[in-house]
Formats: sequence, structure tokens, C-alpha cells
Amino acid sequence: EKRDREKRDREKRDMEKRVREKINGKKGWGKFGNNFYLRKEKKKFKELENLKMKKYKNEQKRKKKDKKKKNENEKVCEEEQSNSSKKFVDTFI
Repeated sequence: EKRDREKRDREKRDMEKRVREKINGKKGWGKFGNNFYLRKEKKKFKELENLKMKKYKNEQKRKKKDKKKKNENEKVCEEEQSNSSKKFVDTFI
């Protein structure tokens, strides 16, 4: 009975040691949240996230530029309309 308990304890310690080795980066393993992953996979995951963020930021910039252009075009149209209405009024005076 005592030997069984010692054996179980030893196995538990060995298992914990293996897990710690993986977490500490031996054999290329790491821990992210509760998940173990290969470091190579994390790098790919980070690259994907960066690409998504870049794409999102570029999209936001493009939307901002489009909005700015639209506002400028509206101003130009308003100015042209006011100028044309002045000319129209001038011809009648």
C-alpha cells in the first residue's frame, strides 16, 4: 500500500514536471490561457491577428478618406449651386 502511494506520487510529480517543461519552452511548447500550443502555431496565430488588424485599420482609413472626399464634393456642389443662382438672379436684375 505504501509503495502504491509512493508510485502514484512519483507518477504525479513526473507528469507535473513534463507539463512544466512544456510550459517553460522545452520541446517548443508554451501555455496560452488554459491551452498548450506549439510556439510555431502561436507565431502563425499572431501573424494572422496582425494581418486582420492591419486590414481593419486600412479599411477604417479608407472609410474616413471616402467620407472626407464626399464632404468636400458636397461643399463644392453647394458653392457651384450658390454661384449659379447668383448668376441667374444677376441676369434678371
